[in-house]
Amino acid sequence: MNWNQERQVERLTKAAQAIQRKSQRDLAGEDPTINFFGIFLVAHVLIWTILASLTQPNLPDETLQLLTAGQSPAWGYFDQPPLAVWMMSFVSTIFAPAAWPAYFMAQVCIATCMWAAWKIGKDFLHPWTAICGAIVLEGCFFFTIGSTAFSSAHLAGCFWALGILALYQGFHLEHRRDWVIVGICLGLGMLSHYSTALLILSMVTFSLLNHQARRCWDTSWPFLAGAIAGVIVLPHFWWAWSNDFSTVSTAMHGWKSISSRGQFTIQFLISQIFAVVPILLLLIPVIASFRFDEPTTSEDEERDFVRQYLLVVTLLPAALMFALALIVGVDLGSTGLTLWTFIGVLLLLWSDLEENRIAWRRVILHSGTVGGGFAALLVISNFMLPYIMNSSQPKDIHFPGKQLAKEVRSIWKNRGYEQKLAIIAGPGRLAQNASWYHGTVQRPLAYNDMDDSKSVGVDDAALLKSGGIILWTDADLPNDENQVADVDYSNDGLMVRFQSETQPNKIEFMEEPITLQWGKTKKSEPIRVYVALVHPFQQATEEGEPELVFPIEELQLDNQTAAINTSLIR
Repeated sequence: MNWNQERQVERLTKAAQAIQRKSQRDLAGEDPTINFFGIFLVAHVLIWTILASLTQPNLPDETLQLLTAGQSPAWGYFDQPPLAVWMMSFVSTIFAPAAWPAYFMAQVCIATCMWAAWKIGKDFLHPWTAICGAIVLEGCFFFTIGSTAFSSAHLAGCFWALGILALYQGFHLEHRRDWVIVGICLGLGMLSHYSTALLILSMVTFSLLNHQARRCWDTSWPFLAGAIAGVIVLPHFWWAWSNDFSTVSTAMHGWKSISSRGQFTIQFLISQIFAVVPILLLLIPVIASFRFDEPTTSEDEERDFVRQYLLVVTLLPAALMFALALIVGVDLGSTGLTLWTFIGVLLLLWSDLEENRIAWRRVILHSGTVGGGFAALLVISNFMLPYIMNSSQPKDIHFPGKQLAKEVRSIWKNRGYEQKLAIIAGPGRLAQNASWYHGTVQRPLAYNDMDDSKSVGVDDAALLKSGGIILWTDADLPNDENQVADVDYSNDGLMVRFQSETQPNKIEFMEEPITLQWGKTKKSEPIRVYVALVHPFQQATEEGEPELVFPIEELQLDNQTAAINTSLIR
């Protein structure tokens, strides 16, 4: 028997074993854990979506940034790849300005991660033990209270989990389809978050170190997966090249600072410890001891392969992130959604287990209790504490975004302009809230921080052409004469920026600021938002000079005055 025949026999044997395991465990009528786990995932998604919608009336700033950035499609944005922005843009065209779809999408990503962990675990663990390996993620704050609103990390965590699952199946079953899925997941993961590069490096490292995985390089499948991922990422890479890799430079903003290195390192280490330790504690009823013995049977060899695989793709990215924070001082913004999806299954595979009903019941009940505790903590921190504590900086989820958008919409409407409000400029929080909660599908573009590098499709020229509203608060003005601000929001500064000889009276300042009260908080000091209107202009006249579009009321008044003067002359 030659080498190719041995490979064929081995592949057929693996496929037969997989079919046998599936026939034994995957039938819903024979395996009640499948229905139980499905009900658990649906309940998790619904409960946390409802809780987030009720306790977070205003969308967090990070989610608002995604929702407002995609109004002008692009292959990249100021500080991140485009996929999360595209998804939020799709959601906004259907559900704007509702908040619950963003919370729902976050929970769908989390449920996908849990499903992937269960999918791998059930091939080597007892069905109820596999359930325990996935359900203990309820004890990790990254999967509960720390992930109530959608972000790019949610999407990256989803594709990490699916990519790890697909690569395991590619190693195990050796099907071309699984390698195609690997390439798609890694490509979309890179379009979600650059930290996916660390996962790719970990996967390649394992494929080179493990003798069984190393055989994949004798085929074209790894190159097929790499080519698919490259095709997906190539347009974004070209955009990044054309924009001087602004997304990378933004992430590298603190690489020279020693203090930032220490800060990022300590924050990262503490957060990951608090993420992993509760999962280990929840699994104590099932884990008797850890074992590192060598495999003796073919089944043990398969189990040893998957536990080594999960060890590398789980711990190596975490170690690389720690090294980047320590050496370079870069905060990758990663959450445990990317790192710890498979930590429960990994701990179980490296352990001698006490598998009985009492142990399983304890793990499930304790996990549900901890998850319920996190849910109660979410309600307390978002709904009750703001009434008790008089914080000088309330949370962004209590910002009166809807009221601000209503006031801005009213100001523009009362001026009588024929065209709709096209641009809202100002600090990110003000511009994004006023844009998102404007209430229509065709919302005004958010000109974040009045910086064209942070806002796709809008700049000073667009604001001068279409007109718009500029917002700012006292906090956005320099505290003293020597302080230099990124944007000069003073009246003189805005006049210099938007006034010219060819366009007199281009900008108008409202005498009274908008007064807003923080929602669901004891903070008594209101927010004073100052407003400046940039008047829109019509197309150029025959002489080549633009004409100012006055409000309709003023035009009507001028026509009436002209009619009176004409009658007097007659």
